[in-house]
Amino acid sequence: MMSVVLLAAFLLALQARAQGGALTAPATAQAPAEEAPQFDPSQYPLMTLAKAAAAAPCGGGKTKYELKDRLFSAEIVFQGSVRQAPPSHFELIKRWTKSIGDPEAASRYKKQVSFSEGKKVVWMSLPEGLIDYLRDDLQVGDRALVYGVFVGCVNGKPLFSVDEYETYAPADEESEDYITRALEAGFGRTG
Repeated sequence: MMSVVLLAAFLLALQARAQGGALTAPATAQAPAEEAPQFDPSQYPLMTLAKAAAAAPCGGGKTKYELKDRLFSAEIVFQGSVRQAPPSHFELIKRWTKSIGDPEAASRYKKQVSFSEGKKVVWMSLPEGLIDYLRDDLQVGDRALVYGVFVGCVNGKPLFSVDEYETYAPADEESEDYITRALEAGFGRTG
């Protein structure tokens, strides 16, 4: 069963950023009566986390904080552990949310959840509330299609956040690559 979780307030900032490439304030800051934009998965090219980071490489630690702000999607495995975001990660989140015109959003990213891609475990920042949905929808070891942001780098290491995700329950072994096949049919693999 496909499940999609929308984060309307945050997506307003993402849509403003995606349209015209300018980092502007969310539409709600200008006109509160407007509806939340529809989520557009085509704005998130499918690739591995390594390719997302390689598309805008970290500077090897020459600068403590580097903003990247690059959208991507990746098929990863939910590991289920939750931790407080390290202070340096939270500082980058604060800088990022300020750069996209929503500095108040930073306070919603105080926790991180573990995922894996291959043998590598990655801690990703999530806005509050989304963690509860993940726990309801996913069990440890479940695969999900994550729509995320390569926020930037802390001491030369990438930091990712999750905007939205999709889950699926394959009916049989043939369905194992459902997400990959669906995306390739819809808008093609880019990484």
